[in-house]
Amino acid sequence: MTFDQIVELIKNISEDVNSSGSFFHGRTYDTTLEFGNVYPQVHLYPFTQALEANQNIVRSDLLIGFWKEDGHEKTMIERQEIISDMFTLSIQFEAALRATVGIQIISLRREPQYLSQMGVVSGCAMQVVINSSVGC
Repeated sequence: MTFDQIVELIKNISEDVNSSGSFFHGRTYDTTLEFGNVYPQVHLYPFTQALEANQNIVRSDLLIGFWKEDGHEKTMIERQEIISDMFTLSIQFEAALRATVGIQIISLRREPQYLSQMGVVSGCAMQVVINSSVGC
């Protein structure tokens, strides 16, 4: 699969599991892509060592964030509920990714997140390394 195909696949899975939310993609950190007002948000941050758009990839290190709007006034219990919801969303995303022909997950790690740099969001970050040459 090419880099563009991987991005399109991630976008399609995001829209399937997060139909009422939004999807953002950026090869580099770009604040114009961040923190729109439609939640939950799925963010794709690909770490692909400057791959060309049509270049086939064997491994891709991806950071996928699952975010929900939060606020400084939230209690820890309310924040834990948000994080739990986003963990559930990330698990649904993982299941859909694993079911995709041509994709093999080599490693996966997820952790809770709370960000307040550009608005306040809580959720889950999922780092995944995939092999996209399986079945291609």
